Amino acid sequence: MGIESQRQTYQLAEGANITHDSSLPLSISEQIARDIAEEIITGEYEPGQRIIEQRLSDQFSVSRGPIREALRLLEAQGLITIQPRRGAHVALLSQAEVHEIYEIRAVLFGLVARRIANGYGPNHTEQIANISEKLNSLAEAGQTDDYVKYSFSLTLFLADVAGNPRASKTLHALALQTRRYARIACGTRESLCRSCAIWQELCGALAKGASDESERLARRVVQDAAERIAIALN
Repeated sequence: MGIESQRQTYQLAEGANITHDSSLPLSISEQIARDIAEEIITGEYEPGQRIIEQRLSDQFSVSRGPIREALRLLEAQGLITIQPRRGAHVALLSQAEVHEIYEIRAVLFGLVARRIANGYGPNHTEQIANISEKLNSLAEAGQTDDYVKYSFSLTLFLADVAGNPRASKTLHALALQTRRYARIACGTRESLCRSCAIWQELCGALAKGASDESERLARRVVQDAAERIAIALN
């Protein structure tokens, strides 16, 4: 089971949360994995840095058993690598990985946007408009981490309401790896504003029910980020 598969809370607007199925609480290992994942994504752990089990055991006040299970979950999510006799290390950033992940995401997010524009699921027009305004305010303020979290919450929310569970599951599975790279794509206020401008176009197209335009812009959201990441990693 994935780190965040049991509970997803989307903070889509001030004072408005949408919480999906949380029939079971996160296990201790899943909670630890979630916290370590956030530290990797925000850069507190550097690419290639060794992750020492005993330090984590002390940090979270648990035995090494839950730590090892948490590390296995993180390995399944592509955030760390575990090798015999070398232990766990933060996964390196890779242009090849960016190409693979973002190519898949562009296709699936385009599908999601087309389905929403075609009227699958409830009407979220007003909510999407509020989201667009929130993204704009975060971009103008240069709040990279909040912008990345918010835009990913929006991506996963749209995936969940589009009525294609397999597409949603795949986008969720790629979420943590993608967020890690997304911080690189949104490293400057200029890049945030560029990303936000495309998002706002997409939100407008979804509100109009323009399926072709929505699919094109959804793909562009992903492809534009991939281009900026490739430049930064070059």
